[in-house]
Amino acid sequence: MTTFAQLVELLREAVAQPAMLPTLVPKFQDSVWHSEVSFPSQTAEDAARDLAYDLEYYASDPKRRAEDSSYFGEDKAIAEIRSALRLMETT
Repeated sequence: MTTFAQLVELLREAVAQPAMLPTLVPKFQDSVWHSEVSFPSQTAEDAARDLAYDLEYYASDPKRRAEDSSYFGEDKAIAEIRSALRLMETT
């Protein structure tokens, strides 16, 4: 079982080490979708679940991003993570 603190730490690691996004994004998504995380509030849970969904459109490969305008790269992924962290940590 993944704890809320572990989820937050995983996201902080992603912000600190963007090169690790291709590894950390699926790990985060799996933790949110397939683990029984005890969230401190509904706002924190909603932010985590929304982020997990939004990160489905993160693509580290520029060729893949060129295939569809809904895909985004590292900069937007980091911005999305920071925004979610603010919501998750202020609850």
